[in-house]
Amino acid sequence: MAKRTAILKSPVEQIMDTMFAIIEKQEGFGSETIQKLKQLSLHGDLTKKPIIKIIRESSGEHHETA
Repeated sequence: MAKRTAILKSPVEQIMDTMFAIIEKQEGFGSETIQKLKQLSLHGDLTKKPIIKIIRESSGEHHETA
């Protein structure tokens, strides 16, 4: 029988997993938008401007903010 090895996640990874689980349950966030946000998190770029850009693109808004 194969031995199971527990993979411990950092607190930040646990928070991100929880956050994405909550977002996935919300209406208004399509799978494409969630995937783009996950990519930002993988690259360590979950900052306000990129997040706003992705959300605006998914809602059909394409204008820039100052």
